[in-house]
Amino acid sequence: MSKCVSILIQLKSVPLDELEIRKDDSGYVVRLWLTEAPSPLWQRAFEDEWKATTYTLKREVKLYGNAVEIKGYVKDAWDEHIDRIKHCINATNKKVEETEEAQRRQAEEKKEKSEEEIRKIREALSKILS
Repeated sequence: MSKCVSILIQLKSVPLDELEIRKDDSGYVVRLWLTEAPSPLWQRAFEDEWKATTYTLKREVKLYGNAVEIKGYVKDAWDEHIDRIKHCINATNKKVEETEEAQRRQAEEKKEKSEEEIRKIREALSKILS
């Protein structure tokens, strides 16, 4: 079975003066860059992971292409928010890797079953056509 390696996504290290921070109606939005643009599977898994995470200071987080945005306030616990986002990214990477591995195994099993069925048909035909 050929083994494809999932791309693990992380927060990209960006100089502080290059961070995108903007004011909106209810506070501030900080845009954090990801090392890669995530696949649709990764995006759904991250959104599910973020919805499932519980902590008292949880804020709104959204994915936009290869960025994640978090809403917050000036006197917010930014270290907790970033740690929680990193935790969700790592959990998402693991979940996506497991899902992709299960899909690869399933595809390989399907291929092997098909090859076995073809072998049986060839065997049956060889008895008839010999």
